[in-house]
Amino acid sequence: MLSSTKWDSLPDHIIVNILSYLSLVDKWNAGQTCKTWLACFRSPYLWNRFCFRFHSSQDSRYLRCVETYGHLFRYMSIDLDQGEVLNRENACQVISQLSNKPERRLQTLALKFCGENPLFYAGQEFVQALVELFSPPPEHVTLFNHLKDVDLSGLPVAFDDHVVDLLSENHPSLENLNIVNKSLVCKVTPDCVLRLTQRCQNLKDFRLFYGCVSDAVLESLAEEDRKPLEHFQLMCRRDEKYNKELSPENWRKLAKKSPKLKVTLAFDNTCPLYKVALIMQPEIPVYVLRLETFTRIFEEVNLASDFYSGTLQKMVIQTRPSPELNRSLIRLATCCLKLSSLHVFCLLEKETIEKILDLHPDMRAKESYTLKHQQENHPWIAGKDC
Repeated sequence: MLSSTKWDSLPDHIIVNILSYLSLVDKWNAGQTCKTWLACFRSPYLWNRFCFRFHSSQDSRYLRCVETYGHLFRYMSIDLDQGEVLNRENACQVISQLSNKPERRLQTLALKFCGENPLFYAGQEFVQALVELFSPPPEHVTLFNHLKDVDLSGLPVAFDDHVVDLLSENHPSLENLNIVNKSLVCKVTPDCVLRLTQRCQNLKDFRLFYGCVSDAVLESLAEEDRKPLEHFQLMCRRDEKYNKELSPENWRKLAKKSPKLKVTLAFDNTCPLYKVALIMQPEIPVYVLRLETFTRIFEEVNLASDFYSGTLQKMVIQTRPSPELNRSLIRLATCCLKLSSLHVFCLLEKETIEKILDLHPDMRAKESYTLKHQQENHPWIAGKDC
């Protein structure tokens, strides 16, 4: 029985597995119990993945983990409260220290800000830290792995061509990139994105702003000698009033090259409403559509029924109530048989909700919907998968 078994006689792989479920503090405390558990605490497996959380001054102690175990990091995320200067300094120090470790194995990087954004804060120290990490390593650094997965969506700073060019030049094995953040400005140009697609032939999941894409980028992603793209997210904002819509022919080429491609098409409240219908094209294999315009829309919902009946699986709408909207949603539920998630943030008729859920009972079972006919206090409680 387990009660009669000495804990220090457990197989190492079981101890390591136990430690993998603990927080860093609990790992450390468990590692102090005996030499066997301390040796397991130092196992490279435990340090492949590491999440830094900088939310108070006490979290500065985690910087020692970079010094001791940074050469083992393969998957790293940094979560910080951006409102405190010390938290921002600690996060930048982690990136800088990791950039200069004699051995670097990092493959995955994710950054996420939370808390209040300081007034007039531009985040340039983070841009500089990323420049250091993405640049060619110093002579004393041995690079065992290139970056494959970079998620900068949680970092609300304005990226430019220099940062993205360094990433694509020095990490051609890149597979997943997300630069869709909450910054009001994105300085990454279509020419820069084109260079990235030409250098990084293994891209699988690509998320960026619509204004960063050109027909040349679509043509590059459709080339025969590259791996098929699996997911493509495009966020449309105010800048689209100055941009030309992407060619239907090039969308057809990309869909042919990547038959399993899933496109997420999103519109926020700053995107001119007249551009929504122009950007939505039947050649795009849209499986997630987010119409978060806060304007009165229903014709765009009808377009989704016409264009994406064979692909659409999820839809999110922020709009105003109207009889036309109710009718268009019933039509959407009738036409889009693969629809499994629907979230509408305005009041609907009760009969409309019942009709939609009758057409898609799996949505009701999984609670993957937000459909309400009575006013609730803000914010609304959204359904799962919103």
